[in-house]
Amino acid sequence: MERCPLPRAWTLECPVLAEELPSAEQQPDLPSESVKPDCTLLLQGLRSACLEDEVECPDFFDELCSRLAAKTGQADFTTQGANGQDSQQPEQVAASARLKPSKAARLQADRLLGLRAVRDSNVLGVDWSSLDSLQALAEPASHRPADTQTAAGANTSLVPLPASIQANREPYAQGDWRQEPYAPRPYKRLRAYEVNEEKELLQWKLTTQKQHACSGLHCVDPSHLGSYSIEAEKFMTECGCLARNMECGDGCGCAASGCCNRAVSRRQALLLGTDVQEINAWGIDCYTRRNIVDAALESQAFGLYKAPDYSRLLQLPLRAAATLQQGETVKHSSRGSVDAQQAADAWVDQQLIPAINQQGDTGWDIANGLQHVQRQAEATGDECSAKAAAAVMKRFQKVGSNYFRVHPKGTGIVCAREAGLRPLSFVEEYLGEVHSPWRWFEIQDATKKQSGEELPDFYNIVLERPRDDPTGYDVLFVDAASKGAFASRMSHSCNPNCQAVVMSCGGRLTIAVYTLRSVAQGEELTFDYASVTENEREFRAATCLCSTRACRGSFLYFSGSRAFMQVMTAQHTFLHRTALLLRAGTGPLNEEEHSRLERFGLRDSALGRPHQRLPAWLIKWAALVLGFVEHEMQLLPAQLVALQLRAPYNPLTAAAEAKGVCENRLQNVVITLDKVRLCLQRPGQPQSPPLRLLTDAQAAEHVWTGDRSVGRRLVRCVAQALAGPSVERALAHALTAGEAVKALPGGGQGLPPQVARLVAMAFHPATDFQDGRRQLLAVVQELRQLDLAVKGGFTALADIALLHACTNHWFLAEREYKGFTSLPVQLNMEDLKLDRMNRDTSAHAATSQAGSNHHSASNTAFERLTGGDHASESSGSWKEDSQQENGGMRQGGQGRQSVSPDVEDGSGALAGAGQAASGKKYGMQYVWGQLTLWHKQTVYDPTASLSADRRGTITLPDLDSCCAGAKTRYSARDREAMLEHLEKRPEASWKGNGTMWGFRNEARVYGSPMFDAVWRQVCHQPDPLASLQDTLAQLRAAPVPWQ
Repeated sequence: MERCPLPRAWTLECPVLAEELPSAEQQPDLPSESVKPDCTLLLQGLRSACLEDEVECPDFFDELCSRLAAKTGQADFTTQGANGQDSQQPEQVAASARLKPSKAARLQADRLLGLRAVRDSNVLGVDWSSLDSLQALAEPASHRPADTQTAAGANTSLVPLPASIQANREPYAQGDWRQEPYAPRPYKRLRAYEVNEEKELLQWKLTTQKQHACSGLHCVDPSHLGSYSIEAEKFMTECGCLARNMECGDGCGCAASGCCNRAVSRRQALLLGTDVQEINAWGIDCYTRRNIVDAALESQAFGLYKAPDYSRLLQLPLRAAATLQQGETVKHSSRGSVDAQQAADAWVDQQLIPAINQQGDTGWDIANGLQHVQRQAEATGDECSAKAAAAVMKRFQKVGSNYFRVHPKGTGIVCAREAGLRPLSFVEEYLGEVHSPWRWFEIQDATKKQSGEELPDFYNIVLERPRDDPTGYDVLFVDAASKGAFASRMSHSCNPNCQAVVMSCGGRLTIAVYTLRSVAQGEELTFDYASVTENEREFRAATCLCSTRACRGSFLYFSGSRAFMQVMTAQHTFLHRTALLLRAGTGPLNEEEHSRLERFGLRDSALGRPHQRLPAWLIKWAALVLGFVEHEMQLLPAQLVALQLRAPYNPLTAAAEAKGVCENRLQNVVITLDKVRLCLQRPGQPQSPPLRLLTDAQAAEHVWTGDRSVGRRLVRCVAQALAGPSVERALAHALTAGEAVKALPGGGQGLPPQVARLVAMAFHPATDFQDGRRQLLAVVQELRQLDLAVKGGFTALADIALLHACTNHWFLAEREYKGFTSLPVQLNMEDLKLDRMNRDTSAHAATSQAGSNHHSASNTAFERLTGGDHASESSGSWKEDSQQENGGMRQGGQGRQSVSPDVEDGSGALAGAGQAASGKKYGMQYVWGQLTLWHKQTVYDPTASLSADRRGTITLPDLDSCCAGAKTRYSARDREAMLEHLEKRPEASWKGNGTMWGFRNEARVYGSPMFDAVWRQVCHQPDPLASLQDTLAQLRAAPVPWQ
């Protein structure tokens, strides 16, 4: 038996189809001798295409369907005429279906499913490239680029594709094929970090007190410095200073004149225009690289090569970069001998890609790069290179350019030294404007709002202070978009030849870029962004074009992946995060918590200097959250290994991944501390914790003794239902039973007996909170009997009242926090509006340009880029707000000198005037929201989800909603659903809309039996689930009318 070969790649790209179509694991077994089910799907897809009237060639479709029917023995059908209506590309359809699964999107996706299936199954054995692959079928000819309708030298007839291309399942870049370089982005050359806000604080954070430790024996020759290990994230050297990411200094045993570990301090960076050059960089995705390498191998240019059995590979689906499972690294299968494969890879890296990058504006056409390689090979007598280039050119001319797409990356930096660069050569400092985390995220958000771009091309990097510095770990953001150094224009690579390292140099901290290995003339200088984003759309759009064999497919990691969130989802829910926040205000740091902060390097920089120290409760919160981070780091590796992925983890890779997750968590904790610091430093802002437990007296008042207590409201709900609104109003302000009787019409003589008993019980005094709980339980029991007597109507009220009565811990939110609005962010609007679709060779435009590999994304280490869909934070100033809770290089080999202006020559002014974006509003409960969403920095307003997260978890249903007229129909099915929710998903919030439950909480007092269980857990109390299980038992045993 075999399974229907439905193209799984398409269902992964389109969640609408993924929901409606069976996965590969769910498809029914089909007879192996029959391909009819598959072809039925193909025919259905083609029929949808024709009925949609979006195909310009109906005759072709008639012929295609006839051939398909002849192949399969199925009935033929004819197509209707085409109107040539506008249509979308498959990637656009996937995006629209992903965002809004409208009927049109579903029809379009269904149509394209059939077309993709026809191509992927290759049931006709034809060459689709002459039709521009799938796009030719999905889009009228008038909508395709003229140069791709018929590729240069391509055979326009339907010819069989080479088996290697049919079997190519590497990730590919989606969307339109751009064939123009990106317009340059002007930037002002800096020689030091620029600080414009919070100058004193940020300049202090850029200093270091690390002490020198060099003997002077291992830094007098470049070969003594050793190497840098990306895996170990440190220098592998015997120099005591370099081993600690420090340059040598006055306290070292080496002489300053002979030391090789002082390049940054001496400003011995590479010279733009002499040592390195800026170019319009080009790159290829994994799919194109695979086709190039296969063509070269099959030519036997690099030795004997035997083609593999492609039958198995043909069963695998095509993949876009967007379909990569998170945590998955692309596995590039080796074909042929290892020596031949390595030689082919080296040929692409060392000859073809540099040749493409020398083509300037025409680098998109791989033929130009291949011809360049052939000329070089002929000049040097390199027969292997010439043969490989000729083979790839022949393949290209046969199948067309769509299988050999070259994409623009933006500005890149290439080595211009004839002798090349040696390992650990200092390239340049990564300079820019320095911002605190809160300000950086506010700039990000304001920029996104003004530009309207989902993926703005920021050039940012995180400077993470070293943990071993006496003042500790911290996070600063460096923005090099408009002010910086050429290092910010270096491209990403999954197999880089450079590394960005935070270095201590002469008492200051800086991000220095070093070469990892020898770099030849013409080779592009790259480093691994190692970027992490919390935005799934950003991750899916970030196709990597680094062109290396080690390419991961996407240059971003997705920190929100379910693979990395397993432990957090199960053991750090909203209830857990709330419980930790509440516990932070119950006592001082203990010794274990203080030691934990030390282990993570949180000292004065992150926690505040003595005169600016963060509140003790906030420091304790950080220690408690880091306790979870340590716990997660212990559990996550085993869970990653257990995942069923196409590229499974092993213990070593899982441990490395868990370490990266831990680093990301630490960074988020520090960012959150900085955001909360902003709110608490506002003049007049209370320094108390956002949550605090009620005292015994306050809890008793809430549950029983207060005029708005749970018990009184319960009785009033029953009175209104059985005796009318007048009785309910009479009881509203009574403090004693006597007052209640006097307020009742007729002295309460006409009350139903059941209501009279409940009224009498409701005004019994309570000595303390526990006594009040017991009396509330007694009222619930009386209400159960009443519910049975009247045959229903009060079951929901009794159930919810029981949850209130069984709650042991009630807490209150701080009500004195003041909302405020930050001062506006100053943006350079002309720079934001830079039309990168149109090239500009003016002085300012020729300086440097944005690259597709320079998209912003948040990161886990100092060298990692940041940005994306981040939450914005306010500036260091604010306005009072009444808001309430809700709230120097030759480009392209053409000899044009880059004119990136230098600070010293005074020509650094950027075109365009600054413009202020509106300030960010911070609500009264921002501190609570940010601290509970500490692991997500991309949420614009963390208070927005508080209401939904609290629903049913710490805010129990309002008693009034249980007696709201017709909505009180509370069936056995509804009750069972509630009980099942409490048993299986007690940490999950309840639904509001579409249910009878309302969650109005005028008192803003929070608590629930579900929270009690988590509270006991975070406080390390024995048997934390006992109280919740007892509550569930009482609910199960309670008499209900339908039993």
